[in-house]
Amino acid sequence: MPVWHGQNDTLGDYESSAFFIRHDPTGQEFLFFGDVSPDSLSSKPQTISVWRAAAPKIPSTLSTIFIECSWPSGRSDEQLYGHLSPEHLVDELTALAAATAAKSSHESTASYVAAASAADKPKRKKRRRRNRSVDADSKPSEPLAGLRIYVIHCKEDLEREFTRPIYHVIRDQVESLVRAKGLGAEVLSAEQGMTISMFCGHLSSLRALY
Repeated sequence: MPVWHGQNDTLGDYESSAFFIRHDPTGQEFLFFGDVSPDSLSSKPQTISVWRAAAPKIPSTLSTIFIECSWPSGRSDEQLYGHLSPEHLVDELTALAAATAAKSSHESTASYVAAASAADKPKRKKRRRRNRSVDADSKPSEPLAGLRIYVIHCKEDLEREFTRPIYHVIRDQVESLVRAKGLGAEVLSAEQGMTISMFCGHLSSLRALY
């Protein structure tokens, strides 16, 4: 699927891609992003379409996302150059969480309607009033629980600002923001040359090399 990767005076807007990779024997998938700029800075947001496509699959068939976070916290929007910082990445994950919560709410409503249709009329009315009250007062908790986010494409710390590897710094910054927002996702960093196993049920049947 196309995603926005920034703009310049010569080319205008230009695109990158996000890929849903499926393991056919199990139906399990992971989502891998190329370079991507925040939807909040785009005149034509595109990543939201990726999140809407991913939401129905989380976490049952899609439990892993590889997405860039090139810069550490505090970098200005003018210096992102078509990439994400922790703040913008977590904004994107919040949009994914909203799409996932909307999917769950729709499924709950559909299940309730199906159950109500099978019941007699007086009981259906009583349950419907009670269900509406619960829906109005409740909010989903940790909507991205069961999802792993691998941070990739971290730019080198050329100014030697940090004493730790930059991908550890960025991962920790993203993880802190994810925790503060109660999203529930697990945040990890992908390191060049490592092997990452994605478990499908009780078997390690998907393997990706970054």
